[in-house]
Amino acid sequence: MSWQINAYCLTNEFNLNINNTPTNCLLDSGANVSLISSNYCKHSNLKIQLTHVNIKDASNNPMHIDAKITLTLDGEPFTVFVAKDLIYDMIVETDIIMKSHLIFEKFTTLLRPAVNAVNFNDTLENLIKQNEKAFSKITHQLGKRPTPLALREIVKKKIDEMLLHKIIWSSNSPWSAPLQIVAKGEKDVRLCVNYRKLNRIIKLDAYSLPNMQLFLQNLHDRTVFSNIDLTKRYWQVGLTEESKQYTAFSCDLGLF
Repeated sequence: MSWQINAYCLTNEFNLNINNTPTNCLLDSGANVSLISSNYCKHSNLKIQLTHVNIKDASNNPMHIDAKITLTLDGEPFTVFVAKDLIYDMIVETDIIMKSHLIFEKFTTLLRPAVNAVNFNDTLENLIKQNEKAFSKITHQLGKRPTPLALREIVKKKIDEMLLHKIIWSSNSPWSAPLQIVAKGEKDVRLCVNYRKLNRIIKLDAYSLPNMQLFLQNLHDRTVFSNIDLTKRYWQVGLTEESKQYTAFSCDLGLF
């Protein structure tokens, strides 16, 4: 005897065809054996084999089992015990579902129901793949470097100056690099930011700097030259809105 699935279900109730006869079935994930109704066997003229096993129902009450049938699914035989007074024509144990590729594929949603499933479109999926490092589960909190007591006043003065000219501002960026103070002469300092960690994961533009020798050769017939000395020249180089978040730095005065 063979059986085949003929209906997809979203609950644990489904239909099977056994020898081309419709069967009302229940998938019971807690059952250790599969059962089939004795009335269904009589009406369907199924071949019954005598047996005797001790089985208890869900209420732990003994069931009288003295017959069984063998069904073949995907070329593999399965034993189903005949029971009286079943509400369904057949109760199917999970083991049969797991062993049958045909039924398992049909009931994947039932066996592993999705909870609040989210459909990712191709654009979002590609965005995640292109930014795998940004979505990494491993994160590192880079601590700020303490400012030496003797330099706190001058560092605060320089930070206030940049805030005044709107070169920097208070930030809540998830990125942060430590401020690094570099001596500039005997009484002055230069504020730098250590972006080595950022540089390791940043994707650089494929843009090569001009060759200095070729650049000088282009000046061979020029007669007028001028130069300009920019104060704090790095202040003159702007950043795109998208890039600004990555340049955040931290110090004793906060995140900027």
